[in-house]
This record gives sequence, structure tokens and C-alpha cells, in this order.
Amino acid sequence: MATINSIISNTDASVFFYIVTLRDAVKIARTYIEKTKLKGIQYKILEFNPMVLRGKVKPDSSRPDLLHPLNFVRFYLPLLGISHRRAIYVDDDVIVQGDIKDLYDIKLKAGHLAAFASDCDLPSTHEMVRSIGMQVDFYGF
Repeated sequence: MATINSIISNTDASVFFYIVTLRDAVKIARTYIEKTKLKGIQYKILEFNPMVLRGKVKPDSSRPDLLHPLNFVRFYLPLLGISHRRAIYVDDDVIVQGDIKDLYDIKLKAGHLAAFASDCDLPSTHEMVRSIGMQVDFYGF
């Protein structure tokens, strides 16, 4: 919800949110949205069935937190019935500090699937995070 709040707080664009979660969180998410300033957003909650991962994900004892089913949603978006020409996938631990429309408006070449902002590699906080052993996904792009 913090991610959604950061997006709507920084744009005047009309944004439609697909909130992908597990069955036990669907009602909680809907109730939260309806009782907060997020009640005015356009959204649809989609339930992700973790059974699609059965036999496809190998356990990693060094990073068990990465085995949460929602970490794999980005790879299964086509199964969720989202049929827009363009979409922006944002992890739930991201805080958007600018207008999401700027990212949406980036021109992609035919055959390309992703765009990265030019500042994904800038802040010194990236070095601090890397030095304590955490991965920064956009580091180096």
C-alpha cells in the first residue's frame, strides 16, 4: 500500500492498479483501500495461485525469503489476464519518488520488454546497501 500511495502522491495521471496477492490477503487489501485515502484509486485485486510454482522453484536455503510465491508474480503476469498494451510492474517494496508517467512514457524499441530510469545507478545509498551484502537489482543498468 505504501508503493501505491507513493505513486498516487507523485502523479496527476490516471493510474489503474492491479494488486496481486495471495488468497488470505485479498480481503485485507480491499478493506485497507476502502478505509484510507486510497479509496479513490482505480484498482483490481488479483489472487495469485502459488500452485503454478509447484515443481518449478528449487529451494535455496541461503535465501529462504526469496521463495515467497509473490516473488515470482512478475514471471506469471500473462496468466493473470492483464491485457494492456503497456504496464509497469512495481515490487511492493518500492517507493516511487517521481511521476510514474515519466517511466510509462519512455519509448521502447520493438522487441524490448523493459526500460530503466537513468538514475538507477546514482545514489550513494546503492554502495551502502551493496557493502552490507544486499543485492540492488538495478545496480549497473
